[in-house]
Formats: sequence, structure tokens, C-alpha cells
Amino acid sequence: MSRLDTPDAPIEARSGAAVELRQFLAEALPAHRTDFGDSHDFASRRAFQGRLAAGGWVGLTWPEEYGGRALGIEDRIACDLELALSAAPPLAGPLGVANVGPTVMVFGTPEQQSHLPAILDASEIWCQGFSEPDNGSDLGGLRTSARVTDRGFVVNGRKVWTTNGVEATHCMLLARTDPDVPKHRGISALLLRLDLPGIERRSIHQMDGGREFAEMTFDDVEVPASGLLGPLHDGWRVTMTTLANERAGVISQAAGLERDVLAEVGRLAGTTDVVLRHELVQRFIEGRVLGMLGTRVLSHLASNRGNGPEPALIRLAQGLLRQRLAETRVHGHGMAAVTEVEWAAGQELLTSRSASIAAGTREVLKNVVAERVLGLPRS
Repeated sequence: MSRLDTPDAPIEARSGAAVELRQFLAEALPAHRTDFGDSHDFASRRAFQGRLAAGGWVGLTWPEEYGGRALGIEDRIACDLELALSAAPPLAGPLGVANVGPTVMVFGTPEQQSHLPAILDASEIWCQGFSEPDNGSDLGGLRTSARVTDRGFVVNGRKVWTTNGVEATHCMLLARTDPDVPKHRGISALLLRLDLPGIERRSIHQMDGGREFAEMTFDDVEVPASGLLGPLHDGWRVTMTTLANERAGVISQAAGLERDVLAEVGRLAGTTDVVLRHELVQRFIEGRVLGMLGTRVLSHLASNRGNGPEPALIRLAQGLLRQRLAETRVHGHGMAAVTEVEWAAGQELLTSRSASIAAGTREVLKNVVAERVLGLPRS
């Protein structure tokens, strides 16, 4: 059974929301594919997100007053799994829905909250201006500055590895507004349009052939005072709220990865390659362990125990398993993985390398686990 199963039925079968979504997809997906085929390019994803939003299937855990369905964690995960099983295009603006939108609900002014419907239907695509060339996951060490003026802020600096940075229309930006205080203080969160004068964006050509990320440069960019999200100099607290909203997404991604493992085990189960069979057994065990971690995180979220170290632990395990599964797939496909015949396997191997740094470097995650799970002292 899946790690989300009970002796009675899997979680997605127990969820009325997932059943309703399945019925919606039975009509929505064929209509979408009439226009876009099986393409998952940006135009297809944006159009499908608009279709999902029109049916009320984006922002599943958002409160109803902001256009969401106010689903619980279990229903949210069941719906995510339903979407994965249907092979539907992923959202075009996932960061806006999962991270920026919920943060704006907490800290935003009414004017800022007026962007929420556009986040849901992808008429606005939001990115996060967090990582910088010299600081990586060390958000407290950011150097992008936002000088306070009578009219708002003047921003200078660079951001890198910005997901959706090329396609985005708007950005939630972290910048230092007070350089004379400890590094985790004096940071502010700003909301801004990416068509403002002084902003340049350059796509980053990845080794897997994709251009998912961007480098952004800000040269005397004037942001109005209305762009300040939350209190001045209190951007660290705002950011912690943003990152906390990733918790349910971590579980859903882990659930999808476990399903990938089971699918690959089934596809290669008849192999006579002893080494490959050993790898498949290892991936199967690792998938089940990841599933148990997901169950634990789910129970913590359901009981409202707050932010614990579990998301870091499951993200660490998820990244390792993703890379190992990609290696096993290439082993199973052989030389075909470097040709057009099975290039998807080879491409996934290249893409999986980013799991070592995405959403927190492996070193940072290990420190969290060491200190908050194992109780080891800080070095």
C-alpha cells in the first residue's frame, strides 16, 4: 500500500474533493489538449492554469474569501496526486500560488491583496527574488539594497537562479533596507512589477537544455512605497511565512516521487541484470522510507504543531532519492538514454543534479537535521 493508505482505501479515494476534481479533469483535459496537444510548454501551462482557476481548482488551501477552496491538507494532497495521475500540465505560476499569495494574505494591504485573483488564474506570474550570486541559500547575507526615499525605494543589486524569472510579470523581492543592523534584521520584502525601468533579465541555459531560471539585475529601480509588504525592516519574518507555506508542497512532491519509484520498479521488474535489480530494491525501500516521512509531516501539519524540522528532513531525502532514481533509470535504459529514443531519462539525470541546491542546499538541510532532529551542537 501507499504510505498515505489506510486499510480501507488510499487517501485520494477517500477524498471527495479528489473525486470531484477527477470529474472536472475528465472534461477539462480533452478540451485543453484540443488546443495544445500534450505540450507542457509555458503557454500550455498558463492556459491550463486559467482553466483550472475558472473551475475553482487553483489555491486549494486558500481561504474561500480569497478565491480558494479552504481544503485541508489531506484533500490538498489527494488533489495533487489526482493531477499527477492525469498527466495534466503543471501550474504556470506555482510560486505565486504556493508562496507569494498566502504571504500577501497575511501581510498585504487591500491594494496588494487585489493581485490574488490574477495569481490564481495566471494572468500574473510571480517569482521570488531571493538567491544572490555570492550568497546562495544564505538569505540573511543578501546584498541587494533598497534605499528608502520620500516616494518609496531605490533598488540596486542582482538575483540569480530565479524560478520563472523570465516569464514572470511580478516579483516578491528581498532587499536590505538597513545595512547597519545584524544581517537577519534590516531586510524588507517588496512587491514590484518586472517591467519597471532598470530591470534586466537573462535566462540561464541549463545543462539539461532548459531555461527555467533567470538572473535579474536591478539598476536604480524605483519601487513605490505601496510595494512594501509587511513592516519596514521586518522582511525576515515575512520570508519565514513564505517558506512555511511550502510545507504541504513538500509532502505532495514526495508523494509523487514515491509513485515514480513504484512505476520504475514495475517497468524494470523483469530485468535479468543483477546489479539493476539490486538498485531497484534499494529505490523501492528508499521510496517507502520517504513515504513514512511524509506521513509524519502530514500528522504534524494536521495537528497544527507549527514549523518543525520535518520538512527539511523530507526535502533532504527527496532530493537524494530523485537523483538516485534518475541514475537507476539511465542504467535501465542503457545507451538509449543519451539518444533521442529515451532522452527523457538522460534529461532527468541532468535535471536531478539541481536537487542538491534547490530550495535550500543539501549542506543547509543537513545542518537543520543535525541540530533539530539529532540534537547535535552547533559547530
